[in-house]
Amino acid sequence: MDKECKKCGKLKPLSDFYVHKMMLDGYLNFCKECVKLRISIHYHRNGDSMREKERARFQERKKGKVYHDYINLHRHDYPNYKKNATNDVRRKLTYKGLRPDKCLICGTFCIPEGHHPDYSKPLEVIWCCSICHKRFHHSRYNLIKEML
Repeated sequence: MDKECKKCGKLKPLSDFYVHKMMLDGYLNFCKECVKLRISIHYHRNGDSMREKERARFQERKKGKVYHDYINLHRHDYPNYKKNATNDVRRKLTYKGLRPDKCLICGTFCIPEGHHPDYSKPLEVIWCCSICHKRFHHSRYNLIKEML
C-alpha cells in the first residue's frame, strides 16, 4: 500500500512514513525525509532556544540530576578525562578502524567501549562491552581489574 506525502507530493510505500496513532490510517501524512528536513531546518533556525529547552528538560529529570552529580564527581577525580583521553581515543583509534569487534574481558561480539585505567595515558585503552565497562567503575567488581 502506498501513501502520498503532503509536503513533497510523492507517492511512497508506508515504510517511508512514521507510525502515528492519531491518523486514520495509522501513519503520519509527511514522509520521513520531509520530517527530517523540517526538523533540521527548524533546529538550525532556532538552535539556541532548542538547546536551552533541552538543557532545561534534562535538568528537570531526576535521573539527569543524578547523572550530572556523578559526572561532576568523576571529572573532579580525573581532570584529564574529557579533555584528553576520550577525544584522543575517538580521533586516533576509533576512526582509524583499530577498535576490535568484541569485548576483551568476556569475549562477546559487540561494539566495545574504551575504558581508561589511567587518564594521563589516553591511548592505553581496554576495549570492553558496556556491561564490563560499568563493572570497571563499580568497586564491587574489582576482580575484573585483577584479571587483566
